Amino acid sequence: QDDKVDEVDREELATLMREKHYDQEYSEEELAILKRGAGFFKDVKENPNLSHLQSRDPLVSLRTVHLDDDSIASGIAQATIDTSLDEAAAYEYLKTTREGMRTHLEKGGIEKFVRYINDHSQYYVQSRDLKIPGFGPREWRSRLIWRREGSDRIVIVYEDTKDLDNEMVMKSSHALASARSVWAFERLPSLCGIPQTRVSFAFRVDIAIRLPKFAMDIQARSYTKNLTSMRKKFDKSLEVDKARRAELVPKIE
Repeated sequence: QDDKVDEVDREELATLMREKHYDQEYSEEELAILKRGAGFFKDVKENPNLSHLQSRDPLVSLRTVHLDDDSIASGIAQATIDTSLDEAAAYEYLKTTREGMRTHLEKGGIEKFVRYINDHSQYYVQSRDLKIPGFGPREWRSRLIWRREGSDRIVIVYEDTKDLDNEMVMKSSHALASARSVWAFERLPSLCGIPQTRVSFAFRVDIAIRLPKFAMDIQARSYTKNLTSMRKKFDKSLEVDKARRAELVPKIE
């Protein structure tokens, strides 16, 4: 039942992104956030110091950079998703799904708060146990904005925010972390009739703990969990293999 409810909510948002994006009006503040996000994405993607890091999912590529004994890691992850541009973007942007809450708790999440600002912007607060002995939970406070750029691209920008500080006092046991990330969704040619989307996720995370490189690499791998969850959610490898076999049969005969 939860999956059906999530699917309805996701399809409603995907339809908005696909058919009603022309109705979205962005404030000067929102446009500034989007512009900063575009610059950040370009800087991370073109950083010559990025090096390959084996992710936990062999179908998700990951390149990162981190200085030893530093609290900041940045990088970019990428994968091809077996679904439409709009479905993939809606999956990432929608933070109130039952599935999302389950996986948040399963992956060390403690609390989660979402407040909609308008159809293309929302506040998102989450806290997580990093499972590092001697250190308490970290809390992130973000503002998210999505925007469609032409027919074949959607971006989602995450940026730190202090807008909620006066009304949401952080627990004394938590420490404030910082994160900036940009998700870029790009339509690819379909494969055996199945829509394909390239998803790129650029990030810069400061967990307010200085760690050696090997320990930060572990954290960096964990940042790709959302992308892996998305890939597995829409995985149609069996359908693609079946279609390819069907195409080969006439050729063999």
